[in-house]
Amino acid sequence: MNIKMKIVLPSLYVAATAIALITGLANSNDTKGSFVIIQLPIAIQLALLDAAGLIESLDGLPWQTTYFLMALASVVLLYAIGAAVDKLFHRN
Repeated sequence: MNIKMKIVLPSLYVAATAIALITGLANSNDTKGSFVIIQLPIAIQLALLDAAGLIESLDGLPWQTTYFLMALASVVLLYAIGAAVDKLFHRN
């Protein structure tokens, strides 16, 4: 069995992100809880941008745009990591 990590890693992230969005947006009674759940998939990226002093570059953007940009960057990075793992372990 030849599992392609370059597909598995981004797919897992997209699935987890979809679950967080659906759960967070469906729970309209608890706004703080919804905010935390929705933010989970992009929290690390936002923390890294903040540490690098680049978080201000997102000012003025709607949260949906910011979310999409952070998630897209994660998918690309996870694809690259998966491709590297595939290349390392599946040399033919």
